[in-house]
Amino acid sequence: MENNLDGVGPNLNDVQELRYKNVASGGQEAFDGDFAIDLVVTVSEGYENPLPEKNGINGNFGSITQQCDTASSYKFTFVKSGTMEPVTMESFMISVFDLDHGKDGGQQGDKEIISITSGNGLAGYYTSSNSRVESSCSGTTNTFNSMDEGSLQDNPTHPLLLTPLQKSRSVAFRFEHASSFELEFDIQGGSKTRSFLFGGNADFACFEGQNADGSTTELTEPCE
Repeated sequence: MENNLDGVGPNLNDVQELRYKNVASGGQEAFDGDFAIDLVVTVSEGYENPLPEKNGINGNFGSITQQCDTASSYKFTFVKSGTMEPVTMESFMISVFDLDHGKDGGQQGDKEIISITSGNGLAGYYTSSNSRVESSCSGTTNTFNSMDEGSLQDNPTHPLLLTPLQKSRSVAFRFEHASSFELEFDIQGGSKTRSFLFGGNADFACFEGQNADGSTTELTEPCE
């Protein structure tokens, strides 16, 4: 993979992006064509991360680290592998995991906030019935706030093997007929860094809709 988001490293000779190579290949219903697809992530100007080596992959998740008390907007784009040519996907899921925060007033940040604007193919989102992510609307902006303190000990290890607690701190977005999307990650307070974990799906939001209690999770429509 290429790992030099906004030129902060750790691979300073790479293009200034995060590129996850071969995240999908031809022969799927999601897109037309017999070729491989990369997922390219870029970030808004002013991105701060003193620990760029933590960007990239964390176990079974994509991971992006950011300085506490800052906000950055990220653009995720599906492209033909090795190029910057966008590929429109019929539908896809992107999940954000482990939305929690540090102790109030501590170094690890008081709140994590994910924001994503309606439109651009956003069909809606899934949360579990025991959700500990506070969702709200501000116009067409969908906002998701962490509600609980977390620790390394309760971090997820696999997107399809989430505990009820890990499901409660996740949100999955469904897109249709789109090649890209943007989200903002805002860390309020703190002086160290925090990371957000992401992946293609979560076991409470697969198309069978397995909820924390085994029931079906319904799609929530985006803000209007």
